[in-house]
Amino acid sequence: MRILILALPLVAALAGCDTGGTTIVVRSKSDGEWIIDSRVRIDGGIARFECLHSATRRCHYTLFPAGCTSSSGSTRCSGHALDQFSMAVDSTRVLSGLSDFKLCVSHRPGQMRPDCTLQKG
Repeated sequence: MRILILALPLVAALAGCDTGGTTIVVRSKSDGEWIIDSRVRIDGGIARFECLHSATRRCHYTLFPAGCTSSSGSTRCSGHALDQFSMAVDSTRVLSGLSDFKLCVSHRPGQMRPDCTLQKG
């Protein structure tokens, strides 16, 4: 029995099953219509961003240090983004060196705050 338990992760990996990592799904509706649908898969410091749907046909991403909020007095959070980019619907982007970050995604372009709201101005 112990050999079977030890072999299961190996068999799953060989079969193409995903055995680790983190997936972040962001979906939002307004008046019954999808506004944004995005998926980010993070595994081993590699993040794979997928823009599945956006009311504007583009997903706008902003990445902040983990734990960063607009009210945070943390020295890790100066309100400056680690990265900011946009993608067309049905596109994918892969970034390496990302393992611990806060994700903000919107259907609207603009400068995001760490609390994931758009800055005015």
